[in-house]
Amino acid sequence: MSLLRLFHQSITLPFFKTLRTLTKPQQTDNKEVPVLISKKIDALAPKKKLYYLATGFTLLYGLGISLLSWAWYRHQKRGTFHFFNDNAEWQQMDKFGHFLTAFHISKGAYHALLAVEQPKAKALQYGGWAGGVLMTPIEIFDGFSDGYGASWGDELANFLGAAFFIWQEQQFGKVILQTRFHFEATDFAALRPSLLGKDWTEQWLKDYNGQTYWLAVDIADVLPSNASPLWRWFSDYFLLGIGYSAKNMIYARDEQNIAAGFTPYREVHIGVLLKNNVLPTHTPLLRLLNGVLNMWASPLLKITATMQ
Repeated sequence: MSLLRLFHQSITLPFFKTLRTLTKPQQTDNKEVPVLISKKIDALAPKKKLYYLATGFTLLYGLGISLLSWAWYRHQKRGTFHFFNDNAEWQQMDKFGHFLTAFHISKGAYHALLAVEQPKAKALQYGGWAGGVLMTPIEIFDGFSDGYGASWGDELANFLGAAFFIWQEQQFGKVILQTRFHFEATDFAALRPSLLGKDWTEQWLKDYNGQTYWLAVDIADVLPSNASPLWRWFSDYFLLGIGYSAKNMIYARDEQNIAAGFTPYREVHIGVLLKNNVLPTHTPLLRLLNGVLNMWASPLLKITATMQ
């Protein structure tokens, strides 16, 4: 049997078989269930579902890491592995990025394990820490890059993001405080395109001047039972949030920016964000897509305070 055929039978076929199962609507009407769900799918053991999930995830994770390596490191020279203390750089915007990304990876891994019928405690134990573990290869890439270096601050932010998700699930049984990301293109990238990105496909990841990180609360989760109809209407469409951003940076460190004529500063925002629950949620795949959309912040109104 050729290697290609073996790969097809052991990995791609099981993965897409499971994907077709996940995209079928979940029916509660007993008259329709026999028509839509086969006995073979009904009898699929949780252990086998877990295997299919792990197979599909391995493919997607490998693809994602490869794309990230291409986008971020293809212009960097490689060297021996080393550490570098970057905690004073970029007004700590990169640390917020690590925190948010790890948070959402943990959230996605946890719900994926629940979807394949793993016990909640096990899903939280393994899926909850996935953000910290799966972000670690980025530090390895940085460690071999001459322009960067492995950062203990980044790794700490990774595991804090995962811990923040785990804490909410343990404390509230769901996510109350959501982390969200917003990006707007800036003129700073054109000044150093090799570092801040040549176009939007790189700039959203590299140009910290255009990024804002939000911590938002869905007030529907905290409204009292006797809340007014106005507040209930508001909670159907909007979130309340606090955001953090920084500007005037074309170099990593303040002294470099000041020498170039730029004085970096921080911004703190208080705002109203639009809910992004625009897709129906009657299938696991659509719920997954909704989860991806909910990583993005859509601020409608905001008040901004500037700090040096």
